[in-house]
Amino acid sequence: MPSAHSQLTEPNPDPHDHNSGNTVTDTNPGVLNDLDVPIAFQKGVRSCSTHPIADFVFYERLSPQFRALTTNLSKVDIPRDIYKVLQHPNWKAAMHEEIKALEKNGTWELTELPLGKSTIKCKWIFNVKYKADGNIDKYKARLVAKGFMQTYGGQSDHTMFFKHSSNGKIVILIIYVDDIILTSDNEAEMIKLKNALSREFKIKDLGTLRYFHGMEVAQTSSGISVSQRNYVFDLLEETGTLECRPANTPMEQNGKLRDEEESPSVDKGQYQRLVGKLIYLSHTRLDIAFLVSVVSQFMHAPIEEHLNAVHRILQYLKMTLGNGLFFGKSTRRGIEVYSDADWVWGNLVAWRSKKQFVVTRSSAEAECWNIALGVCEGLWLKRVMEELKISTEFPMKMFCDNQASISISHNPVRHDRTKHVKID
Repeated sequence: MPSAHSQLTEPNPDPHDHNSGNTVTDTNPGVLNDLDVPIAFQKGVRSCSTHPIADFVFYERLSPQFRALTTNLSKVDIPRDIYKVLQHPNWKAAMHEEIKALEKNGTWELTELPLGKSTIKCKWIFNVKYKADGNIDKYKARLVAKGFMQTYGGQSDHTMFFKHSSNGKIVILIIYVDDIILTSDNEAEMIKLKNALSREFKIKDLGTLRYFHGMEVAQTSSGISVSQRNYVFDLLEETGTLECRPANTPMEQNGKLRDEEESPSVDKGQYQRLVGKLIYLSHTRLDIAFLVSVVSQFMHAPIEEHLNAVHRILQYLKMTLGNGLFFGKSTRRGIEVYSDADWVWGNLVAWRSKKQFVVTRSSAEAECWNIALGVCEGLWLKRVMEELKISTEFPMKMFCDNQASISISHNPVRHDRTKHVKID
């Protein structure tokens, strides 16, 4: 399902580059003359890339504060293992501070492990806190339990809370470990909640939301944009595709992925990790949601063809580095559901791109299933808005681009083409 995107970068490919690829043939592999080798290859520190990343990253249209934030995000390298952490004094100090905070709050009690019970292991998570102006505030280290070892519902709590005041205002609190987002339609109510939290916990106000778990948030007078530009940048750097040739589309025209056992296989773990990162990226990049769902179908036994499809997505991400979601200001409070297409209206809050769990005999039947799923999602969103006491101004609308399914919806008669359709 396409969506309106906020363009934070503007691609600028080389207009003089008409080559379909970069192939170098060594006519005499036994003899190598330094005079024939480019300077960049002799020194080993420069780059001869035809498509440098600098041609696809621009900061001119960003505000000074948001420009400082995006620049600092690219400077700090978040460690992935404890060995790199122990070599950095800032991260070591953050670890000691975390241990002291846990002991001060009485987070645990030392006891004997009961028979038949197993412990829930912990893991160190490292991050960087940023100030409202984009500068680094402090280095963070958090000791967290491995959630996949916990029992669902028994050892965890909700992560979102909201409160309605007597004057009809609302305050919403979202918490992730020790990171909190507060939002409200009344500044006084939000300050009141901050004061209540500060009396119970040691908190620090970081100002307007600009960065949260890989998502960069930019707020303007016209609306709010959410992107994962730095996340894409790190992904390209990690996979060695930072200087790759960009692509205008995430998939080749008429491209189809096959599952052939005779084809050469690739590293299964590496493929799964890479696709997993793309799944997280699709939270703000709806333009790759369909392709990510396709490559996710081959997690069990990926082959070289599947990995090439993933690399094609990375090439497209380089071309569209700063794309994301845009939530424009509007006085409309209605719910509109679209099946297959949304005509780029924007303000998308829920979406899905996946295989249907049933086999249909016609496109009309498939579209009817899409309509049913869309209506279910719309009804759930309506209940959420009612719980938040947000009234809708008009009935929920359902849009579809298939005339046969629209006719069936208006007049659900049973005939030879619809009598076999399964009804929930």
